[in-house]
Amino acid sequence: MELPRKGKRVRVSVYWPDDWKEIILSPGDWESILAGQKFSEFGEGYTYEGKEYQDYWVFSGGLDGALRVLYDDGGEGFIGTLEDAEIEEVDEV
Repeated sequence: MELPRKGKRVRVSVYWPDDWKEIILSPGDWESILAGQKFSEFGEGYTYEGKEYQDYWVFSGGLDGALRVLYDDGGEGFIGTLEDAEIEEVDEV
């Protein structure tokens, strides 16, 4: 896997039934995650069957560490490692 260049924003995407979920990380947050520091952040939220949900991303342990994406009714949408996710560089907007 080719990692985004240092100093670039990063999109991390995971799939769980019916759709991809994603979060955009700042260069500093991405570097902290790769360094193995625990990091958590709310995602953009999403709609499923007409109901709004909030996603919450939890990273720990670097690239081969844990990645969990939770949603606000207590469910777990994704449990795996950061290596299991799609990772891509995002152009500045």
